[in-house]
Amino acid sequence: MTLLLLLRLASVTAALSWEPATCWGDKSCAILMLLPQSATAAFPISLNDVAIGMISGRSEYFDPIKKSILTHAPNGFLLRAPGKCMCSFRFGFKLLRQRVPNVKWYYVGDDDAFINLPNLVRLLSTYDPAKKYVISNRGVWNMNNLCQMKIPGAAQGAFSGGTGQILSAALVHAPEYQETLEKACGPTFLRNETTADEEHTCSLAQIWQQNYIKETLRKRKWQKARLHMAPAFVVAHHLKPSEIATMAHINQHLRQHTRKSMDMELHLPAQCTRWQRSELLESQ
Repeated sequence: MTLLLLLRLASVTAALSWEPATCWGDKSCAILMLLPQSATAAFPISLNDVAIGMISGRSEYFDPIKKSILTHAPNGFLLRAPGKCMCSFRFGFKLLRQRVPNVKWYYVGDDDAFINLPNLVRLLSTYDPAKKYVISNRGVWNMNNLCQMKIPGAAQGAFSGGTGQILSAALVHAPEYQETLEKACGPTFLRNETTADEEHTCSLAQIWQQNYIKETLRKRKWQKARLHMAPAFVVAHHLKPSEIATMAHINQHLRQHTRKSMDMELHLPAQCTRWQRSELLESQ
């Protein structure tokens, strides 16, 4: 009898702490940017203090993003991309700074993501926007190998883009960063295929200083069917438009800011290009 009771208790405990160890392919799995358990409001902010840009060239994502996320963010924008763009992250930060220069934080990320806005505020209230922060998940590449240079004092992992890259106002307004934003879209490292989050990583690597701070957040794979059981997260990535729409209830209690649909859009420049390795080599 005692053994049976212990087995039942173990079963219940396992169910409560259950976490998917594997995902059956990317289509059934989301990537989460986790909210740190230690997050405390040492520097309290509101959504008014955050500029959000979600990069998209896919029309099927426009409405779900706007209705589930951007309508609740007074400084939230869809960054309309002219197709694949190597510099969409860098240009995205430039557009956000031009549009809302007085916020404390800037977020740029992909369209196939859902932002838990209350948790984004909790996250950013933990850090001092007067310091030069880069906040993101750890990317796949080693930064030194990716950017062909050693970055003193920087974390080794590149800055992941799917779940978003977050920069403090102090960094976005720094003269050296402003200089990178004025550069034309072009190569910053040698690889066959160039992605925008990697390009922005290497743009930052080229100006990295000792007073820059890289905050690497934990990420976790989680089955989409069980997102309602997921740990506290800031962003969920690799979602279909319908999956973004079904998560709208998380932000639903937040105030809706009345804006025309077009007022939620900023357009990345048409000269956004995709470089090939031959062009990169010629430019060195």
